[in-house]
Amino acid sequence: MEQLTAFLKKYKKWVITIAILIVAGFGAKTTYEYHQNNIISQMDVKFSGYNGEGTAEIKKKDKFLNDTALRIFKLNGVRTDIAKKIISSPSNFNYGSLSTSDQQKITQSFSELNSLKVKLSKSEHLKNGDKIDVYVKNNDPEHLPFRDGKKIVTVKGLKKAKTVSTQKIFDKLKIKAVGTDGKGSLSITGKNITTSSVFDGIEIAVKNNGSLSNGDSVKIKLPSSVFKDPNGKKVYAGSHTLNYKVTGLVDKSISNVSDVESAVSDMIDDYNDGNDDYTPNFVSLYLTHDEDYYIGGEDDTSSEHVTIDDEDDVKDDNTFTITAIYNMKSNDADLDDETVEAIIHDIKLKNNKLNIDSIDLSKSGEVTSVDNIRTIEHNLASDGLKLK
Repeated sequence: MEQLTAFLKKYKKWVITIAILIVAGFGAKTTYEYHQNNIISQMDVKFSGYNGEGTAEIKKKDKFLNDTALRIFKLNGVRTDIAKKIISSPSNFNYGSLSTSDQQKITQSFSELNSLKVKLSKSEHLKNGDKIDVYVKNNDPEHLPFRDGKKIVTVKGLKKAKTVSTQKIFDKLKIKAVGTDGKGSLSITGKNITTSSVFDGIEIAVKNNGSLSNGDSVKIKLPSSVFKDPNGKKVYAGSHTLNYKVTGLVDKSISNVSDVESAVSDMIDDYNDGNDDYTPNFVSLYLTHDEDYYIGGEDDTSSEHVTIDDEDDVKDDNTFTITAIYNMKSNDADLDDETVEAIIHDIKLKNNKLNIDSIDLSKSGEVTSVDNIRTIEHNLASDGLKLK
């Protein structure tokens, strides 16, 4: 003991110096480990995109996760070279080449890795000035040294979006009225209306659709979803509603109705085929639109729903049918009177003139005997335009 005391007195300065170095070294090690285990302090967040639709992610996230995984593998005694190979390509690594002990270490490492959660409170639809939380949660503190943590970061550096008029969206659509005056419907089409289109599946409520007249003003309102740029590059400003004035519906100003009457008369003559037992008497002549561009039904609101169709799928949205009603008056007391309808399909209108002269009546025309003339005329009057 006396010798030790003498030694300490003689070499007092050296002993103190060594002690200081040992304590400093221990403190540096402790500080280093604290920093390494305090993952939240090592995490930075980067922001990208446009103001209002910005995104956030952990900066150098792959490297951060790989480094953390490597530490976990080392803690479980997995060789560094093996750990690096697994981290670089976990699905292609040949685990069967390892010993049972090493496989167990790796399984344990994966389990512990999954127990460490790193997340952001919000990572999408961000704008400059937003506050988001960064979390680290260690669900296996018994085996992992990493500390739980949380910090708040402020979103910044997002680019300014370009302001665009909502009219640009409406310009992508072709809107027109089809059918006859008083019975018109809206046809709304666009290019490439697929499942990826913002217009896909949209139904627009159009008041009185199916009963529109020339001069009517209707409102076409698009949902807010149409005016959202998923990339955030554009911000749409302006009304979501377009006022559309109905024009172009077929009315009684057709210039060649007499030509239509003549064609129908020829069909009736062919049907009668010179039979003197009947005298044809004209009753009425109607023009009806071939297609309904609205959903019908007992519920009035359902008839006002107009879908946006792909313009390539709507090959011809203004094709008509001529229907003429004739009463075949019997000239023989033993025969009853007969009612017939002459129908001509695939009628087109151009420059206010029906293309009756170019129709092959042998293919597009037919004459049939009918009953319930009142019902037929009622339906024609409801659906179409009476020309005469």
